[in-house]
Amino acid sequence: MNQIFEVNPLLFIAILGVFVFANIALTGILFQRLRRERGKNAELFKRLNELSWDIKGVYDSSKGVGKRLQTLERRSKQLEEIQEQFTLKEPTHQTYQNAIRMIQSGDSIEKVSESSGLSKGEIELLSLLRKIEDNEPTRSEA
Repeated sequence: MNQIFEVNPLLFIAILGVFVFANIALTGILFQRLRRERGKNAELFKRLNELSWDIKGVYDSSKGVGKRLQTLERRSKQLEEIQEQFTLKEPTHQTYQNAIRMIQSGDSIEKVSESSGLSKGEIELLSLLRKIEDNEPTRSEA
């Protein structure tokens, strides 16, 4: 029974040598792959860092654009209010407003002209502009 488990020492050393050599070879291959993966990771990290800075730049720029847009909207509103005040102070403004009301109520061009003192051409223009305005979609519809 002892003979079955008896192994030639040279054969044992040869088999052990093959295993050690295979282990060293596989370890070398794994280290090469590890180095390659580390290189790839370093490149990816560098690219990620660059993209992070790009995103930060875009974000900072958009904040500046947003602030500028708010300033422009506020200034536009102020200018509209000033323009409206000037328009309301004009003496002819009331005349035109009355003429527009008469046109809307369906009065004839002659009647509006006589009542307001505006020329027939002005009344026709107001009437035409009113029709165009009525046919245009509002901003919420567009």
